[in-house]
Amino acid sequence: MVAGRVELQQSVELSPPQARSEKPLQQDAPLMLALQVDGTLPINGDVIGAAESSSVSAEELSVIDTEAPTINKQQLADKIIALNLAKDSTVIGKEAIEELLSQTSAVLNGNQAQPHVYPKQIAFNVLPHIDVFMENGYTKEEMKMVWETQKIMGDDSILVNPTAVRVPVFYGHSEAIHIETRDKITAVQARELLSKAEGVVVMDEREPGGYPTATDVADTNPVYVGRIREDISCEKGLNLWVVADNVRKGAATNAVQIAQVLIRDYLN
Repeated sequence: MVAGRVELQQSVELSPPQARSEKPLQQDAPLMLALQVDGTLPINGDVIGAAESSSVSAEELSVIDTEAPTINKQQLADKIIALNLAKDSTVIGKEAIEELLSQTSAVLNGNQAQPHVYPKQIAFNVLPHIDVFMENGYTKEEMKMVWETQKIMGDDSILVNPTAVRVPVFYGHSEAIHIETRDKITAVQARELLSKAEGVVVMDEREPGGYPTATDVADTNPVYVGRIREDISCEKGLNLWVVADNVRKGAATNAVQIAQVLIRDYLN
Protein backbone atom coordinates (compact mmCIF):
# COMPACT_ATOMS: atom_id res chain seq x y z
CA MET A 1 0.00 0.00 0.00
CA VAL A 2 1.24 3.45 -0.95
CA ALA A 3 0.22 6.56 1.00
CA GLY A 4 -3.02 7.90 -0.47
CA ARG A 5 -3.46 4.93 -2.82
CA VAL A 6 -4.72 1.37 -2.57
CA GLU A 7 -2.91 -1.08 -4.81
CA LEU A 8 -5.19 -3.85 -6.12
CA GLN A 9 -4.13 -7.33 -7.17
CA GLN A 10 -6.61 -7.47 -10.03
CA SER A 11 -8.30 -5.05 -12.37
CA VAL A 12 -11.62 -3.58 -11.27
CA GLU A 13 -14.33 -3.20 -13.90
CA LEU A 14 -17.36 -1.03 -13.29
CA SER A 15 -20.67 -1.07 -15.12
CA PRO A 16 -22.97 1.89 -15.75
CA PRO A 17 -25.86 2.29 -13.31
CA GLN A 18 -28.93 0.26 -14.21
CA ALA A 19 -31.68 1.98 -16.15
CA ARG A 20 -34.31 3.61 -14.02
CA SER A 21 -37.65 1.82 -13.73
CA GLU A 22 -40.62 3.47 -15.40
CA LYS A 23 -42.90 3.91 -12.40
CA PRO A 24 -45.97 6.07 -12.99
CA LEU A 25 -45.78 9.55 -11.52
CA GLN A 26 -47.40 9.84 -8.13
CA GLN A 27 -50.07 12.44 -7.61
CA ASP A 28 -48.27 14.37 -4.89
CA ALA A 29 -48.34 18.13 -5.39
CA PRO A 30 -45.43 19.73 -7.23
CA LEU A 31 -43.08 21.55 -4.95
CA MET A 32 -43.77 24.86 -6.59
CA LEU A 33 -47.40 24.24 -5.59
CA ALA A 34 -46.70 22.72 -2.17
CA LEU A 35 -49.84 23.07 -0.10
CA GLN A 36 -49.91 25.13 3.03
CA VAL A 37 -50.47 23.17 6.20
CA ASP A 38 -54.17 24.05 6.27
CA GLY A 39 -54.51 22.62 2.76
CA THR A 40 -56.32 25.63 1.33
CA LEU A 41 -53.78 27.46 -0.80
CA PRO A 42 -50.82 26.14 -2.78
CA ILE A 43 -47.75 28.32 -2.99
CA ASN A 44 -47.99 30.26 -6.26
CA GLY A 45 -51.32 28.53 -6.83
CA ASP A 46 -52.86 31.88 -7.63
CA VAL A 47 -50.58 32.37 -10.62
CA ILE A 48 -50.74 28.87 -12.10
CA GLY A 49 -53.06 30.06 -14.80
CA ALA A 50 -50.87 33.04 -15.61
CA ALA A 51 -47.81 33.39 -17.81
CA GLU A 52 -45.56 33.75 -14.78
CA SER A 53 -46.05 30.10 -13.82
CA SER A 54 -43.05 27.96 -14.68
CA SER A 55 -41.06 25.00 -13.51
CA VAL A 56 -37.86 25.47 -11.54
CA SER A 57 -34.73 23.47 -10.83
CA ALA A 58 -34.80 20.14 -9.04
CA GLU A 59 -32.74 21.31 -6.09
CA GLU A 60 -34.95 24.36 -5.54
CA LEU A 61 -38.01 22.12 -5.58
CA SER A 62 -36.52 20.17 -2.70
CA VAL A 63 -35.92 23.36 -0.74
CA ILE A 64 -39.41 24.74 -1.23
CA ASP A 65 -41.21 21.47 -0.52
CA THR A 66 -39.66 21.32 2.93
CA GLU A 67 -39.44 25.06 3.57
CA ALA A 68 -42.98 25.95 2.56
CA PRO A 69 -44.98 24.01 5.18
CA THR A 70 -42.65 25.24 7.90
CA ILE A 71 -42.48 28.93 7.13
CA ASN A 72 -46.14 29.23 6.15
CA LYS A 73 -46.96 28.28 9.72
CA GLN A 74 -45.08 31.36 10.94
CA GLN A 75 -45.76 33.64 7.96
CA LEU A 76 -42.44 33.87 6.08
CA ALA A 77 -38.79 33.22 6.74
CA ASP A 78 -36.53 36.23 6.96
CA LYS A 79 -33.50 34.29 5.81
CA ILE A 80 -32.24 31.03 4.50
CA ILE A 81 -28.93 31.55 6.25
CA ALA A 82 -27.14 28.69 4.53
CA LEU A 83 -28.18 26.37 1.75
CA ASN A 84 -25.52 23.79 0.91
CA LEU A 85 -26.33 21.67 -2.12
CA ALA A 86 -24.62 18.41 -3.06
CA LYS A 87 -25.46 17.67 -6.67
CA ASP A 88 -25.10 14.48 -8.72
CA SER A 89 -23.75 13.85 -12.22
CA THR A 90 -27.02 13.31 -14.08
CA VAL A 91 -27.65 17.04 -14.52
CA ILE A 92 -24.70 17.38 -16.88
CA GLY A 93 -25.72 14.30 -18.84
CA LYS A 94 -24.49 10.97 -20.13
CA GLU A 95 -20.91 12.16 -20.65
CA ALA A 96 -20.62 13.22 -17.00
CA ILE A 97 -21.91 9.88 -15.75
CA GLU A 98 -19.46 8.05 -17.99
CA GLU A 99 -16.60 10.23 -16.77
CA LEU A 100 -17.44 9.52 -13.13
CA LEU A 101 -17.56 5.81 -13.97
CA SER A 102 -14.28 5.79 -15.90
CA GLN A 103 -12.45 7.90 -13.32
CA THR A 104 -13.64 5.65 -10.50
CA SER A 105 -12.40 2.58 -12.36
CA ALA A 106 -9.08 4.27 -13.13
CA VAL A 107 -8.42 5.31 -9.53
CA LEU A 108 -9.37 1.89 -8.16
CA ASN A 109 -6.86 0.34 -10.54
CA GLY A 110 -4.10 2.70 -9.47
CA ASN A 111 -4.25 4.88 -12.57
CA GLN A 112 -4.57 8.64 -13.02
CA ALA A 113 -8.07 10.05 -13.45
CA GLN A 114 -8.43 12.14 -16.59
CA PRO A 115 -10.98 15.01 -16.38
CA HIS A 116 -12.72 16.08 -19.57
CA VAL A 117 -16.29 17.03 -18.71
CA TYR A 118 -15.41 18.29 -15.23
CA PRO A 119 -12.64 20.85 -14.57
CA LYS A 120 -11.05 18.49 -12.02
CA GLN A 121 -11.25 14.85 -11.00
CA ILE A 122 -14.77 14.03 -9.78
CA ALA A 123 -14.19 10.44 -8.62
CA PHE A 124 -13.58 10.33 -4.83
CA ASN A 125 -13.66 14.12 -4.83
CA VAL A 126 -15.98 17.09 -4.25
CA LEU A 127 -16.01 20.12 -6.56
CA PRO A 128 -17.32 23.44 -5.15
CA HIS A 129 -18.19 24.66 -8.62
CA ILE A 130 -21.40 24.27 -10.66
CA ASP A 131 -21.97 26.45 -13.74
CA VAL A 132 -20.10 29.70 -14.45
CA PHE A 133 -18.76 32.09 -11.83
CA MET A 134 -20.57 35.41 -11.41
CA GLU A 135 -19.03 38.81 -10.58
CA ASN A 136 -20.02 38.47 -6.92
CA GLY A 137 -18.02 35.25 -6.54
CA TYR A 138 -21.07 32.97 -6.46
CA THR A 139 -21.70 30.54 -9.29
CA LYS A 140 -24.73 30.84 -11.53
CA GLU A 141 -26.14 27.66 -9.99
CA GLU A 142 -25.95 29.26 -6.55
CA MET A 143 -27.56 32.48 -7.71
CA LYS A 144 -30.36 30.50 -9.34
CA MET A 145 -31.20 29.18 -5.90
CA VAL A 146 -31.45 32.75 -4.64
CA TRP A 147 -33.59 33.94 -7.53
CA GLU A 148 -35.88 30.92 -7.60
CA THR A 149 -36.48 30.95 -3.85
CA GLN A 150 -37.53 34.58 -4.00
CA LYS A 151 -39.68 33.97 -7.07
CA ILE A 152 -41.51 30.95 -5.67
CA MET A 153 -42.09 32.52 -2.28
CA GLY A 154 -43.07 35.83 -3.88
CA ASP A 155 -40.71 37.83 -1.68
CA ASP A 156 -37.50 39.43 -2.95
CA SER A 157 -36.48 40.33 0.60
CA ILE A 158 -35.73 36.71 1.57
CA LEU A 159 -31.97 36.32 1.97
CA VAL A 160 -30.32 33.14 0.72
CA ASN A 161 -26.67 32.16 1.11
CA PRO A 162 -26.08 29.03 -1.02
CA THR A 163 -23.05 26.89 -1.78
CA ALA A 164 -23.42 24.28 -4.53
CA VAL A 165 -20.97 21.40 -4.91
CA ARG A 166 -20.70 18.47 -7.29
CA VAL A 167 -20.35 15.10 -5.56
CA PRO A 168 -19.41 11.70 -7.06
CA VAL A 169 -22.85 10.06 -7.10
CA PHE A 170 -24.91 9.04 -10.11
CA TYR A 171 -28.32 10.20 -8.92
CA GLY A 172 -29.75 12.43 -6.22
CA HIS A 173 -29.53 15.89 -4.71
CA SER A 174 -28.77 16.40 -1.03
CA GLU A 175 -29.08 19.70 0.81
CA ALA A 176 -28.13 20.98 4.24
CA ILE A 177 -30.52 23.85 4.89
CA HIS A 178 -30.56 26.39 7.70
CA ILE A 179 -33.57 28.70 7.83
CA GLU A 180 -34.40 31.56 10.18
CA THR A 181 -38.05 32.40 10.81
CA ARG A 182 -39.73 35.49 12.18
CA ASP A 183 -41.36 33.47 14.95
CA LYS A 184 -39.59 30.58 16.59
CA ILE A 185 -40.47 27.08 15.41
CA THR A 186 -39.28 24.18 17.52
CA ALA A 187 -37.90 20.98 16.03
CA VAL A 188 -40.99 19.16 17.30
CA GLN A 189 -43.28 21.65 15.56
CA ALA A 190 -41.27 21.49 12.35
CA ARG A 191 -41.35 17.69 12.36
CA GLU A 192 -45.12 17.69 12.86
CA LEU A 193 -45.72 20.24 10.10
CA LEU A 194 -43.47 18.46 7.61
CA SER A 195 -45.03 15.08 8.35
CA LYS A 196 -48.39 16.50 7.23
CA ALA A 197 -47.03 18.10 4.06
CA GLU A 198 -48.00 16.47 0.80
CA GLY A 199 -45.02 15.15 -1.14
CA VAL A 200 -42.71 15.16 1.90
CA VAL A 201 -41.49 12.12 3.82
CA VAL A 202 -39.94 12.69 7.24
CA MET A 203 -37.08 10.27 8.03
CA ASP A 204 -35.75 11.70 11.25
CA GLU A 205 -34.64 9.15 13.82
CA ARG A 206 -31.82 10.31 16.06
CA GLU A 207 -29.80 7.14 15.65
CA PRO A 208 -27.26 5.76 13.16
CA GLY A 209 -28.92 5.48 9.75
CA GLY A 210 -32.06 7.32 10.85
CA TYR A 211 -31.80 9.92 8.07
CA PRO A 212 -32.35 9.92 4.28
CA THR A 213 -29.54 9.53 1.75
CA ALA A 214 -29.45 9.53 -2.04
CA THR A 215 -29.52 5.74 -2.21
CA ASP A 216 -32.56 5.60 0.06
CA VAL A 217 -34.67 7.87 -2.13
CA ALA A 218 -33.64 6.64 -5.58
CA ASP A 219 -36.54 6.10 -8.00
CA THR A 220 -39.13 7.81 -5.76
CA ASN A 221 -41.05 11.05 -6.12
CA PRO A 222 -41.21 12.53 -2.59
CA VAL A 223 -38.72 14.86 -0.97
CA TYR A 224 -37.21 13.34 2.17
CA VAL A 225 -36.18 15.36 5.21
CA GLY A 226 -34.22 14.44 8.31
CA ARG A 227 -31.74 15.80 10.88
CA ILE A 228 -34.43 18.28 11.97
CA ARG A 229 -33.02 20.31 14.83
CA GLU A 230 -33.00 23.78 16.30
CA ASP A 231 -29.94 25.87 15.52
CA ILE A 232 -27.83 26.36 18.63
CA SER A 233 -26.30 29.54 17.16
CA CYS A 234 -29.57 31.26 16.24
CA GLU A 235 -32.64 31.61 18.46
CA LYS A 236 -35.14 31.30 15.61
CA GLY A 237 -33.14 29.00 13.37
CA LEU A 238 -33.82 25.48 12.11
CA ASN A 239 -31.49 22.99 10.46
CA LEU A 240 -32.75 20.42 7.96
CA TRP A 241 -31.20 17.69 5.81
CA VAL A 242 -33.15 17.26 2.57
CA VAL A 243 -32.71 14.61 -0.13
CA ALA A 244 -34.55 13.89 -3.38
CA ASP A 245 -34.11 11.90 -6.58
CA ASN A 246 -33.57 14.72 -9.05
CA VAL A 247 -34.40 12.53 -12.04
CA ARG A 248 -37.83 11.76 -10.60
CA LYS A 249 -38.49 14.89 -8.54
CA GLY A 250 -36.98 17.36 -10.93
CA ALA A 251 -38.06 19.97 -13.41
CA ALA A 252 -39.68 17.44 -15.78
CA THR A 253 -41.89 15.88 -13.11
CA ASN A 254 -42.76 19.31 -11.79
CA ALA A 255 -43.80 20.45 -15.26
CA VAL A 256 -46.10 17.44 -15.57
CA GLN A 257 -47.64 18.14 -12.19
CA ILE A 258 -48.16 21.82 -13.03
CA ALA A 259 -49.94 20.66 -16.19
CA GLN A 260 -52.14 18.42 -14.04
CA VAL A 261 -53.12 21.41 -11.91
CA LEU A 262 -53.84 23.46 -15.02
CA ILE A 263 -56.12 20.74 -16.39
CA ARG A 264 -57.84 20.16 -13.05
CA ASP A 265 -58.38 23.76 -11.96
CA TYR A 266 -58.30 25.92 -15.09
CA LEU A 267 -59.22 23.92 -18.19
CA ASN A 268 -62.31 22.08 -16.99
